[in-house]
Amino acid sequence: MDPQASHVTLLNFETDETTESVVELVRSACKLFRPFHLELREAICEPYMGKPGLEIVMLVPDAGTPSEESALSLREALLEALRDAMTTDVTMPEDGEFRPHLTLTNGLPPERAASLCDAAENLSVDFTVEDVSVWRQDEAGAWSLLTRLPLG
Repeated sequence: MDPQASHVTLLNFETDETTESVVELVRSACKLFRPFHLELREAICEPYMGKPGLEIVMLVPDAGTPSEESALSLREALLEALRDAMTTDVTMPEDGEFRPHLTLTNGLPPERAASLCDAAENLSVDFTVEDVSVWRQDEAGAWSLLTRLPLG
């Protein structure tokens, strides 16, 4: 897995805060965590956020494992840092319970998404999470990497 081309999503939100403010809040949360091992072993299909009739295919950790718990703990610390210091609402567009995930593909019709899930049944990715990347999505929907912040 190319770390420059791939990422595991922990948090997605909208804010009116400055980029510098958000980066500093994330940096403060990252200092509280040591690098940890993450194992993504389960392919799942979910409705694609904001795109009725389409699905996203993701690779997620097994529920309740130490791997998932470490990622969720980091996510919770990031949320807390952002909620406590921001004056604007943190909006979480995900529907349902959040799971840390590696997106395999976005916006497929349900039958194609199910085929990809079946094909990815034995796919697994194991790696050490050493940093958190902060990304920004512009009005056209393009993503750009703002910075990478080390854990610890």
